[in-house]
Amino acid sequence: PGVYTECGSTKEFKGIGQYQLDNAANMDKLLSLAVDNDMYINVTLFNQWSFGANFGKNAYNKEVEGGMCTYSGSTTDFWTHPVAMKYQQQLIRYYEARYTAYRSFAIFEWWNEVDSHASSPTELGTIKWLKTMDDYFNSINTNEVITSNSFAWKDHESGNNPWKNYPMIDCAQPHIYIARGTDPVDSWISIVNNIREVYAGPIFFGEYSEDGAEHFDEKILNDVPGSS
Repeated sequence: PGVYTECGSTKEFKGIGQYQLDNAANMDKLLSLAVDNDMYINVTLFNQWSFGANFGKNAYNKEVEGGMCTYSGSTTDFWTHPVAMKYQQQLIRYYEARYTAYRSFAIFEWWNEVDSHASSPTELGTIKWLKTMDDYFNSINTNEVITSNSFAWKDHESGNNPWKNYPMIDCAQPHIYIARGTDPVDSWISIVNNIREVYAGPIFFGEYSEDGAEHFDEKILNDVPGSS
């Protein structure tokens, strides 16, 4: 299930609340394969690319059959519309019932880079939405999957770090792309220290790379003590 078609996929769009079962079955295959190979997956519910230029393919779009949400600039009522929230919780229940029993379903991320493309009119709207969805999931979370969320850039600096508002989330998930030639370990430490000023839970780097690097993975491995 998903909210929009990505990368030119030709799967038929059936409207809000009607899941593509062939695509859902592919998720079963992926999670099963991950179990067989002792891999763990961060599963993302929504992402910023469902908005912006892709909003025309978003199942929540008011102009699409069954949709109810509007989007202007980078602001949307996706976060507060009561009917939209009903469908969001329905989707969460579907994920919980169908997928979370897989050992490989390690983290449930509510939003990929929540501060990009799809803002609530106020940050309080985002905080309330995340707490509402997190509370709902935990009320049915029989397999004790941990929850997460990510930001594109707001959690990179100390001071007004957004993680102070999300103690309900089990695991902070920073995303960072550093300038070429920057020491990666120093960058990790800086980000962790900034988040730790306001957030006490675990921290997991969901995305990390060096812009334009051709041999970045080798460089990282060589810089980690005890690696070979």
